[in-house]
Amino acid sequence: MAAEGQRSVIVPLLTEANSEEWFVRQQAYLVVHDLWDVVEDGVETVSEEGSSTVTDASAKARKDAKAKAIISLALSTQFLQLAKESRTAGELWKRLLELFKRSAAASRIQLVMEMADLSKEPTESMLQYVGRAEALAGKIELTGKPFPDVLSFVLKGLSPEYRHVVTQIKFMEEPTLQKVMPHLLTCEVEIDKGGGQGWLNGSVMSMHPGHGGRSGKGVTSGGAGSGGGIAGGGFGRAKFCWTCGEEGHLAKDCPKRKGREGGAVSSSQESIVSAKFSNALL
Repeated sequence: MAAEGQRSVIVPLLTEANSEEWFVRQQAYLVVHDLWDVVEDGVETVSEEGSSTVTDASAKARKDAKAKAIISLALSTQFLQLAKESRTAGELWKRLLELFKRSAAASRIQLVMEMADLSKEPTESMLQYVGRAEALAGKIELTGKPFPDVLSFVLKGLSPEYRHVVTQIKFMEEPTLQKVMPHLLTCEVEIDKGGGQGWLNGSVMSMHPGHGGRSGKGVTSGGAGSGGGIAGGGFGRAKFCWTCGEEGHLAKDCPKRKGREGGAVSSSQESIVSAKFSNALL
């Protein structure tokens, strides 16, 4: 029965994937077996013989050997060389910690680079995309440091179809992922319906403190203004074309849109629109 009880709490082999959990479990296992003190405090060298100090030192040496054996048995093959090169359990433990500290730093750099390249796939729903971003942020935090700025990377990875909602989110007070998710989901639905342009004059206005013509921040044709909405005319009343950058009509009605009046939007007009909203994606 005792053997079965011990077998049920054997620590799994240490790998690169389970290191954080492994150190917690292994330390707990050593504490339960009254061996953690020799790992933490080390073994003192005693020169005098025939004293109680020698007896204590011998007992500690036996405990240290047992602790080192337990740690070594929980190492996968790639880490056994460290066990061979370490004289004591404490030395082995410190070398393992240093190794995984360096590994965690390298892993964090790689994960942050992945976050920087994050983008929403065309077939991916908004919930799946945000969930992927949060999972990646969770992996980064497992390396030992928090990663609070998930929202910026989520917005940066959205396609140009979302540029109007990204622009509006910039003017929110203390935006968080939880606060903007309803707006992102609403925009996604409208884009799927092919009516993303109408969404600009709809639910997005509720996220802005100056909607409905009240005094507050607004987006004018030149940037932030003092009016209640786009062009200072109040949200819900102004129309803005994301094709040519002009006010007074929507993109679907743009006379300069390809196929309308036999021409396409000029590169200079495209650059004007791009310049107005590129900051929202940075």
